[in-house]
Amino acid sequence: MGMAEAPFPNIYPEPDPAAPSPSLFVATLFEDQTTADCAQRLMCRILEMADQASPVQDYAWGLQVFDQPDGMAAAARRAAAADVLVVAAYRDSPALHRIVEWLQRWLSPLREKRGALVAVIIEQGEAGHTVSRNEELLAPIAREIDMDFFSTRVSPSAEFPRGTIPHPSSHDDPG
Repeated sequence: MGMAEAPFPNIYPEPDPAAPSPSLFVATLFEDQTTADCAQRLMCRILEMADQASPVQDYAWGLQVFDQPDGMAAAARRAAAADVLVVAAYRDSPALHRIVEWLQRWLSPLREKRGALVAVIIEQGEAGHTVSRNEELLAPIAREIDMDFFSTRVSPSAEFPRGTIPHPSSHDDPG
């Protein structure tokens, strides 16, 4: 049984089949449609600021893929090939434990290249300045699978005006 793609529209330019492989492969795992929207807006803004002119391949899945082993395996295969893996979840979400388990069990054995794990933390209500459970759980996993770790916090209603994005909390651990 194949994995169903989430209703997360691919807003990046479709690559020309005759063109070389995409220069950037982004995989996004999200908790629900609100977190998917936040991750999409942020990644679009980052790519726009980076003047990313080369094709971008983008895949996104909701946590419901974890309800079926075939879904977990298919998501892991795509995520293993990604240059950037985005995990979009609410701050301190109980779903984080399922994500960490998936990263350790399904993704870790397949990961063979460097990349970046980006935690998009959706703040509800007053944003805190303390380290979130998202960062506590995901940063060590990123090191285990040889990925740089970055995190940023956004509000579900945040709009990113032209030329600005939220100041990211970079947790690129050299060790």
